[in-house]
Amino acid sequence: MDNIITRGESRKIKDRQRKAAKRNDDLFRKSENEKLKKRVANLREDGDYIRASNSMRNNHRKQKKIIEYNNATANSEVPLYVFELDNEFEKTLTQSIQKLKKMLWLNFVIKVSMQDIELFILKASIFLTNSSFEIDFNY
Repeated sequence: MDNIITRGESRKIKDRQRKAAKRNDDLFRKSENEKLKKRVANLREDGDYIRASNSMRNNHRKQKKIIEYNNATANSEVPLYVFELDNEFEKTLTQSIQKLKKMLWLNFVIKVSMQDIELFILKASIFLTNSSFEIDFNY
C-alpha cells in the first residue's frame, strides 16, 4: 500500500527540514563569526591598519561635509561667499565659547579655592584665640 501524506504531515516534514537546515546554518554562521572576530581583533592590533582606517574615516567625514555644503549652496539663492563667511563665523564663535568656558571654569575654581583657604585661616585664628587653647611648655 502506498502511504498517503496529508497536508498536516507534509507541513510537519517541511518544518523539520527547515529547522534542520537552520541549525546547520546557525552553526556555520557561528564559526564564521568567530573567525571574523579573530581576524578583526588581529587587525585592531596592527598600527598600519589603525592609521589607514582613521584616515579613511576622516576622509569620509570631510567628503560628507563637502557634499552637504555643495547641496546647501546649490539649492539656495544665497551666494557662496556668504556661506563661507557664515561657516568661518560659526567656527570662531564655537572656539571663543570654548575658551570662555575654560576661563570661567578656572576663575570659578580659583575663587572657590581662595574662599576655602580664607575660611580655613579665619577658623584657625578663632581656634588659636580661644581661651581653652593652651600650650603646655612643661615636658
